[in-house]
Amino acid sequence: MTSTVNPTYAPGVVHDTKKHDDAPEFAILAQRIDALTTVLAASAQGHFQRNLVAADIGNPAPLGFFAFAITLGLYMCVEARIVEQAALFYVLPLAIFLGGLAMYVTAILELVRRNALGYSAFGAYGTFFIAVGVHGMCEASGLFFLPAPKGQQALTALFGIVSLVFAAVSVAICLLLPIAFVMLAVLFFTLAAGFVNPTATKAAGWWGLVTAAVAMYAGAAFLFEEIWGKEILPIFYTKPYKVHAAHLFPRISTSDPRSVTAGVPYPGRPEIHRGDNQVAGQTAPSLVDLNRVKSPHNGADHV
Repeated sequence: MTSTVNPTYAPGVVHDTKKHDDAPEFAILAQRIDALTTVLAASAQGHFQRNLVAADIGNPAPLGFFAFAITLGLYMCVEARIVEQAALFYVLPLAIFLGGLAMYVTAILELVRRNALGYSAFGAYGTFFIAVGVHGMCEASGLFFLPAPKGQQALTALFGIVSLVFAAVSVAICLLLPIAFVMLAVLFFTLAAGFVNPTATKAAGWWGLVTAAVAMYAGAAFLFEEIWGKEILPIFYTKPYKVHAAHLFPRISTSDPRSVTAGVPYPGRPEIHRGDNQVAGQTAPSLVDLNRVKSPHNGADHV
């Protein structure tokens, strides 16, 4: 029994693809895939241009830090037995409005500024203070209250874990934020231990006062930087953050509200003025449409 080999698919034979009717389609597809690969490779070297444009507003972080420091400081004074227990009647409404709502406002403004870490942290801690305030109000009035020390311990420990996550993320920004988050994580873990050991509660109160002082310092440092335009109190920014800070948190250009360059051109993205912004509204490249936009400044390809 003999076998026959189809000469069309014989190995080692160079075939003329022009003889096949589908060769032009494959050639166009290969060309577009190659162009798409080039576009994606070029995009990976720069910052991703989001559809959400950061708002040109002041830094809301000082409000969040001051609200956190004042609320935590008064609460820890009660836990450390520095003031009378009756001061809790000041702590509970303060936790709802200053520690809760004020930090929620800060979180929303950080979202508008496109700061993921800011709105995540302020939103989470604002929720914690509102929960503490509402729980204390219910306990004081005798409404909807059942003792659940283990549940409170678990909740506090979970916030300690979240604080460690925030600390790990903020390492890329500066040294001040990781220190504050780690101190806060230690505070949460100590408060969790205080539900079974009263001595730990008093120790947590003193440690919380130190943490509140660090938060107050952070609020003052960011406020000085925002108003004075330079770093007055040391924040200890990292070198990569200093290089890319203007690109990570861009402001809206006064000449074109759709511009994300804020008048700070850098390689790969020329400065955009009124009437020149033809790129911001474009969709991502695809196999169907790979046309490049010529830069009005230098005539180079601009994605």
